[in-house]
Amino acid sequence: MLKWQRLHHERNIPLSTDSISETSVVSIDAPRIQQVLSILLDNAIKYSPPDLPVEVSVKLSDSLISISIKDSGKGISATEIENIFERFVRFSKHNQGLGLGLPVAKAIIEAHGGKITVESVLGEGSIFSVTLHIEQTQ
Repeated sequence: MLKWQRLHHERNIPLSTDSISETSVVSIDAPRIQQVLSILLDNAIKYSPPDLPVEVSVKLSDSLISISIKDSGKGISATEIENIFERFVRFSKHNQGLGLGLPVAKAIIEAHGGKITVESVLGEGSIFSVTLHIEQTQ
């Protein structure tokens, strides 16, 4: 989290998180899930204008945990969303990158039996959500 705190301070982007109080066990490859969250947070910060927030939320149900990252960017068109998880697809010529981050994130999440989704409205930003199966502990 320290990396993102530095990055959002450099661009003056408010970063807010919520948390859950319950304890759950998730059988995952922690470094790979951290890689996914890093990709999503880096993109959210990169595509959000300075002074506008990036929000991270965690929701827990009986058998699922959902982590959502909401940016304040310009949004993604429906046509772009159709291809957003394809390799080498980039929609902005102004940002660095090879167009591999989101495809890698999707492959990691699917390898864990989860799913990654995106919702977006042009002019209102985007929400990327990761959902994984969990086992509740007592």
